[in-house]
Amino acid sequence: MIEAHLRYKAPARYDDLLTIEVWPTVVKGVRVNFGHRVLNEAGKLLLEAETFHACTSVQEKIKPVPKELAVKFESYISR
Repeated sequence: MIEAHLRYKAPARYDDLLTIEVWPTVVKGVRVNFGHRVLNEAGKLLLEAETFHACTSVQEKIKPVPKELAVKFESYISR
C-alpha cells in the first residue's frame, strides 16, 4: 500500500459485529485502488476509506497489473 485515506464516521465497540466491504475503484497501469466501508450490525456507517496500491514483482519492482487480474477487477468497478 502506498497511501490511505480514512474518514471515521462513528465508533465501533468491543464485541460489535462488523461488516467490512472492500471493492476495487481503479485498475490502471501499475495502480490498484480499493474503496472500503465498515458498518455495524444495525447498518450504521462507521468508516469510509480508500487505499492506493502499486503492483510489484516478487523482486519489488513496479510492474503493470496482470491483465487477467485487471479483467477480474473491472467487473466490480462501478462506472
